[in-house]
Amino acid sequence: ASRSGTVRFWLFRSEAGWSSYGSDGKRCPDRLCRAVNAQVSAANTATATFEDVPWGAKALLVLQDKDGDGALGTNLIGYPTEALGASRGASGGPFGGPSWADARFEVGAGDCDAVIASEMWNP
Repeated sequence: ASRSGTVRFWLFRSEAGWSSYGSDGKRCPDRLCRAVNAQVSAANTATATFEDVPWGAKALLVLQDKDGDGALGTNLIGYPTEALGASRGASGGPFGGPSWADARFEVGAGDCDAVIASEMWNP
């Protein structure tokens, strides 16, 4: 991924939130997900910190928003034109983004400082 634009991280709290807003996170209400923005560093990485995350199932969506509109850019047939990533390395196919089942992870008592790495994939 290039260093342009803002990297947007969305931490989804439920499958319902992921199903409704998991394609790009735009306009996702706080009750379903939390968003954090970051810039790409000189080392070509971006880091987000989510504090006070309740225990339970979560999924992470990451978008490198190169044009700054807060949403996933797509071409005429709906294929992504901006870098995208999800927790657990989940990726989409020709008919949609990553599934909740593929991106889902558990936050528990021992996960106070958990690190979730997500590789960005360029379409």
